[in-house]
Amino acid sequence: MYINYTSRPLNKLKRAEGLPEQEFKLGSSSVESLLSQYSSISTFWKEAIKNPGTTLKRYHEENSYEYEDRVTYNAETNTITANTYSCPYSYNHHIGSTCGCCGQKD
Repeated sequence: MYINYTSRPLNKLKRAEGLPEQEFKLGSSSVESLLSQYSSISTFWKEAIKNPGTTLKRYHEENSYEYEDRVTYNAETNTITANTYSCPYSYNHHIGSTCGCCGQKD
């Protein structure tokens, strides 16, 4: 499925109530490794890492609603605050463990 993202809201549809802010701990990962082409972090999150302390927003339409995605990178604590539940390390979760990034227990 293709999603068209825009930098400004189109205001054609009802605004969806967003997800609550969640903090993702990036641990000891360096900025260079987070920005590498092999990193599992999305390009939207990579833009936030390049602009620490700035909240980036993007908008998209889905299921007759308009959604706002937000992401902020804190360089001091090496964390990302975003209104999403999708962990960038979800492919590396193991049954019976707790993810160090999102805190989810599998």
